[in-house]
Amino acid sequence: MVSSARILGLYLDENRLDYVHAVKRWGRVRLEPLETRRPAHGTLEDGGPKGLETFLRDLSPKSDRRLAIGLPRALFFVRDITVPPVPMEDALEAVRNALPIHVHLPLEDVYWDVALMRRADKTVAATLVYVEKKAVDGVLSVLSDTGHRDRLEGLFPISFGLAAWLCAEGRPPVGLVRREEGMHEVLAVDRDGVVGTRVLDPSEGVWGREEILSLLQAQWGVPPENVQDWTAALQPSPVRDLPFSRDWPHPSVNLGTAAAYTLLHAGQTLCVDGRAPRAPGFHPAKAVVPLLLVLGLTAWGLSWHVERHTAALQMKAARLAEETKRLEAELKPLEKNAQEMEQLKKLIKEADVFLKEKPRFYELLNDIAERVPQGTWISQFNYAAGKMTASFQSPDSMKTIEKLRESPLLKDVKLQGSVNRGRDNKETFNVVLELK
Repeated sequence: MVSSARILGLYLDENRLDYVHAVKRWGRVRLEPLETRRPAHGTLEDGGPKGLETFLRDLSPKSDRRLAIGLPRALFFVRDITVPPVPMEDALEAVRNALPIHVHLPLEDVYWDVALMRRADKTVAATLVYVEKKAVDGVLSVLSDTGHRDRLEGLFPISFGLAAWLCAEGRPPVGLVRREEGMHEVLAVDRDGVVGTRVLDPSEGVWGREEILSLLQAQWGVPPENVQDWTAALQPSPVRDLPFSRDWPHPSVNLGTAAAYTLLHAGQTLCVDGRAPRAPGFHPAKAVVPLLLVLGLTAWGLSWHVERHTAALQMKAARLAEETKRLEAELKPLEKNAQEMEQLKKLIKEADVFLKEKPRFYELLNDIAERVPQGTWISQFNYAAGKMTASFQSPDSMKTIEKLRESPLLKDVKLQGSVNRGRDNKETFNVVLELK
């Protein structure tokens, strides 16, 4: 943690650029104009990489600047994955190994990142977000050319910025419905962050207010009274009263607010720009650095009142600092070994359960792939306790279900919900598969 930071939140689409600039000092956050004499927040009518270059061209790179950029949700693909109870590092590795299953594009053509959250039942909810490289390379190129690439801490669907903003409200679970480029985006958030996000096309049949409210409640447990609908009102009134946000523009007017909130909220910030994804964790420096700073200031103040003992105290402090470093260096390997032993014990217990299920899981996937009609694929699935709930897209839903029921590995095959036909003439439907 640093004593001062410049927070710059941007939202960028093809037609506009929203921005919000704030300064965080000693835990207090307030809006401040940019050094280019632009006001603290605003909107430019020129979007895309060109608009971003215009905005950043006169903005000098600063070492204390933290930059977060939100892009339209429609550019990204989001997959929800449930990982068994394992350490976060192992959950991240499990998602990495499963990328060929969940990503429908060649891996060399995409950037990806994942948000990991520990649920109450100890499983890990992994939200995989990926985007085609060509969709964001123009933005990354502008950041490099203007010297701001190293200051980028977040690049994500704007949904995740809105989730941080909603979490700050402190009343989860919360739902949000907003219009984006001719479609509706549906967002569900709990105390940990994003629970679900979907972009709804009118052709899918879920478009009216009642259908959307039913979807939010049935799929993510958000009651209708906790849903904010931005499709009807042009500028909803803010519903929270946080000390540092009273003067901030509402996200329905300026989505730069939502982007900036990802750097102020305690949750994990996604950065889908090609950097290696990291598991969330605690950084000791965030606690140690402020403590050392307070101690240093205290020692400096006392030195004025103990002039006769200054030299002796400085020598003693130097010896103590050197001894502390030596002891910390000796203790660090022991602490690390103890932590690794505890993690290993947990992993051994949990791996037995996971390994028993893993062979049946892959055998089932191979069997499904051999049976279903040509052109059928699974867009999303959850697997636990011998049951798999999968979302299929197929030219023929009935033939797909019939073929699945012929599988010797399945005890029961049930259609869940209705069958929807999209513009591409493919049918979308959910199926519950129970293994023998």
